[in-house]
Amino acid sequence: MTKRVRVGVIGAGSWANAVQLPALAKRDDVELVVVSRRDGDLARQVAARFGVQHATNDWQEALRYGLDAVIVATPPNVHLEQVTAALESGAHVLCEKPFAITSEAAWQMVAASRRTGRKLLIAFGWNYMPLMQGARRLLDDRGIGDIEFLTLEIRVAVRDLLAHGTGYRNPASDVLPPKPETFVKPEVSGGGQAPVTMSHAFGLALFLSRLEAATIYAQMWQGPIGVDVHDAMIVTFQNGAIGAINGASSHESKPNVEWAVGIFGSGGQLQLDSVTADVQFGSADGSIYRADLPSHAGVYEPNGPLRTLISVAQGGPAGDESPAELGARTVELVEASYRSVQSGRAEQVLSPARALLAPGGVGAIR
Repeated sequence: MTKRVRVGVIGAGSWANAVQLPALAKRDDVELVVVSRRDGDLARQVAARFGVQHATNDWQEALRYGLDAVIVATPPNVHLEQVTAALESGAHVLCEKPFAITSEAAWQMVAASRRTGRKLLIAFGWNYMPLMQGARRLLDDRGIGDIEFLTLEIRVAVRDLLAHGTGYRNPASDVLPPKPETFVKPEVSGGGQAPVTMSHAFGLALFLSRLEAATIYAQMWQGPIGVDVHDAMIVTFQNGAIGAINGASSHESKPNVEWAVGIFGSGGQLQLDSVTADVQFGSADGSIYRADLPSHAGVYEPNGPLRTLISVAQGGPAGDESPAELGARTVELVEASYRSVQSGRAEQVLSPARALLAPGGVGAIR
C-alpha cells in the first residue's frame, strides 16, 4: 500500500496557490496538513480553498505537525532558516528558486540535508520536461565526447517586472497577486534577472552538460529601477570548455518561455529549440538523430520536482534533476556574476562556502 504523505506548505503565496497546492489537492496519496503565510486570514482562506487541515501565520508552528514533506515557497532571503528547520523536523523539503542569495547560505542548506539524512530538492522544473530529458538521453546515448562549447539562451516575459516592478502575472494572480518586490529587491531576491531567470538557465546548463563551472564574466543591462533586465555571461568550465549563457527579458507579446541550447563536443553536437520542440544530435560521422518527443514536449509543466518530493517521502529515488547541490552551484554562478559586473573581470565560481562540506567542516556529516 502506498504511503500517504503528510505535506505542509511554508509561504502559501501566489505560486503555491497557482501550481503546488492544486496539484497536491488532486492526489489521493497526499494529506494536506498545514499552510502558513504571514497574513493569517489569507492563510485560512487558502486552507479552505484546498481542503488543508490547518492554517497559521507562524511557519515554525507549521513544522510541529509531524510532516513527511515540506514545500518552502517563501522569498530566498528567509530560505536558510526555514529550510534548515524543516529538514531538522524530519521532513524532506522542496525549496523554490532562487535557492539562496549567497552561496554560503546555499551550502549550509546542503550541509543540513546531509546531516539530517533528509532530501532537499530545488524547483528546477525545466530539468524534468520531456524536451530536456530527451536532450539528456541523446547526449548519453550518442556520445558527445569531450564537451568543448556550450551556448544557452533563455527568453522570459519578465521585462515589465524587472524594468519597472510591475506587470508580473501568473495563473493565481486574480486570487493572490504576486508581490513584485519579492523579485526586484536585492535584499529579498538577490538581484534581478540573474536570480529570477538565470538560475533556471544555469541549472539546466549544468544538468544537461554535467560540467563544473570555473569562472564567469558577466555583462548586465540594468533597467530604471536598478536591477538587471538582460544578462550575458561567458563561462569557463573545469574541463577547459567555454560557454555563452544569456538571458533576455522579453515583452508580454511573447508570454511563453523560450530556450535555445547548443552543446558541441568531440563526438558531435546537440541542438535544442523549445519553440519548435525539437532536439537533434549531429554525430561526428555525419549522422543526425532526433529525440522521440511527445507533442507537449516544449510546454512547461512545473510539477516535476513536486512529484519527486512525494516519491522521495514514499521511499523512492530523488534523481539528479534538482538536488540541493545543483541549486547551490547555481547560486555560486549568480553570486559570481554580480561580482564580475562590479570588478569588470572574470570571477572564480567555486565559493569558499563549499568547505562547509569538507571532512571536519561545519557541515560535515557527524
